Amino acid sequence: MRVDHLACPCFDIDGTRRFWTEVMGARLVHAESGERWLLLAFDFAGVLIDYFVIVGEERPRSRGRDEIRHCGLAVGSPAEVSEWKARITASGAEMWIEDHGDDEHVYFFDPNGNLFEITADEWTVRARGFDPEGAARTLAAWTDKVRS
Repeated sequence: MRVDHLACPCFDIDGTRRFWTEVMGARLVHAESGERWLLLAFDFAGVLIDYFVIVGEERPRSRGRDEIRHCGLAVGSPAEVSEWKARITASGAEMWIEDHGDDEHVYFFDPNGNLFEITADEWTVRARGFDPEGAARTLAAWTDKVRS
């Protein structure tokens, strides 16, 4: 089994198409519609990012930098992170940088208010190695603390 696509709400059709094709370099590969909806599918580095327009759906209020829901993207090197930072800055998208200790993460909102993150492969949890036993201990300690 694998992840097939990421589904996001769309409130700005033209802005979404421009952002993903011109700024991010994705290809619009599929579109279909029904009476009250439109689906746009972009191929971004082999992952489909689907945007849904639902007639009458309202954009939720932004939590800004306090938003936790996001899609994390990884690139091959810190130099590529810098290149993406420059591209996204030039696009005018709301963007900020977070230093997570020894690494840099670029966070940005697409034209619909969906949050994305870019970091380098070497800085991901996957690259640092999984620790299932440590994860279980952390979860147990947290659970004990909040139940007390």
